Amino acid sequence: MKTTAPKAGKVCLHNRIAQVMLDGEPKSPAQLIEIFKNVPEVAKFLPARLSCIFWQLRAFDQAVIKVTKNGKRVTGYAIVNYKEFDSNGIGPARQVKSQPVAKVVETVTSEPTETQSEKASESVQ
Repeated sequence: MKTTAPKAGKVCLHNRIAQVMLDGEPKSPAQLIEIFKNVPEVAKFLPARLSCIFWQLRAFDQAVIKVTKNGKRVTGYAIVNYKEFDSNGIGPARQVKSQPVAKVVETVTSEPTETQSEKASESVQ
């Protein structure tokens, strides 16, 4: 199965999780579930998809995730490079960057140049 990156600037589920974690503090899985319990489209499958969501943050948004464990059990997640994310939770890999506009400079010469019609009239004579 091939996964494709979301479009630049689009806010996805993993970006919603990143928005909550932009303070840099570790959040436990129970805290994340508690935060999103009132959002029905997220709450029903969030406990089963947490590892997938953090994989998407790593793969698509270049997030550096610190995972705190107690044995095999995960006790917390934290985004290490949270300062590189914007307020929508979009990482540096997918941020829309504006392209600088090149300035058009006209060069004005003191002497007028010959046009093609003037050159043609001289060649005929």
